Amino acid sequence: MFAETGCRPTPRGAALPLVRDLLRSSQWDQVPRTGCPRGRRDLRQPRDWSPDGKFLVYWTASTETGRDIWVFRLGEQKPRPFLQTKFDELQPKISPDGHWIAYTSNESGQFQVYVQPFPGPGGKWQVSTDAGSNPTWAGTGAELFYLSLNKIMSVSVTTHPTFSASVPRPIADIPSPLLGTALANSFYDASPDGQRFLFVKANKENGPPEEVRVVLNWTEELKQLMSNSK
Repeated sequence: MFAETGCRPTPRGAALPLVRDLLRSSQWDQVPRTGCPRGRRDLRQPRDWSPDGKFLVYWTASTETGRDIWVFRLGEQKPRPFLQTKFDELQPKISPDGHWIAYTSNESGQFQVYVQPFPGPGGKWQVSTDAGSNPTWAGTGAELFYLSLNKIMSVSVTTHPTFSASVPRPIADIPSPLLGTALANSFYDASPDGQRFLFVKANKENGPPEEVRVVLNWTEELKQLMSNSK
């Protein structure tokens, strides 16, 4: 989950990283878990944390190399480029074991989903066959999902002794009201068991939603409301 574009909680929920303006600083700030300042828009888009909370991957854009994937390691002063080529690389997603990263690239002439070792080095594997984007992992790490046209696609993967992937198969249609938001902004995720998908629907009058609110201990609040109504 994320609180607002450009902000993403650590796996432990301890803080939300904010990226300073790309042209002014490469430092990261830590702000309380209550959220990010309203209206803030950063040129860097944090996308995922490694399971151990040590690495934050994000994509950014430049006039020279287009969209690239960078890595920031907590405790270090500066981030480093992870994928920086003449093509676009974006939408990085780290596997549950922290050893692999899926991402989207147009190096083949159209956007496809690739996987390679994290934090590297190593080779890469194309897992989508037709157009693909917005990869996300099942909680087991044995299945990878991505979006292709109006379909949610599934790929079974193995990582030992080396990486291999099955032929992609469609497992669900994306409802038409969600298509634009899902494909452009990755406002979706899979449940840990890979059986359900959560999409954020854009408000056509006001544009895409700017934040997602996470409610903790909601069952206790529900119990209290029910007891008060008796």
